[in-house]
Amino acid sequence: MMNEAEREAVAIQLGWISDLLADTERLIASNRGYARDLLESIDDGTCPFTFAELQDEIRDLYESRAVDAALDGIKEMLDDVRAVLARARARV
Repeated sequence: MMNEAEREAVAIQLGWISDLLADTERLIASNRGYARDLLESIDDGTCPFTFAELQDEIRDLYESRAVDAALDGIKEMLDDVRAVLARARARV
């Protein structure tokens, strides 16, 4: 059985996880929209980038580790929540 402090800690961490998931979804949607806009501008001949600049933009999107870092943070927080739950189960 979880005590009040553990329950509060888990609730806080689950709130952080929820916020981080929402932020990660927005980041992915933003990157997807940016890539789509780039493709459309290439298609209609209005792309503001030279070929080399466009390659750099695409590489930056591809190499961005923001999503990976967010997912690693989520995993760590979930591991912390699992540890609290395991301790609580062990006391029962």
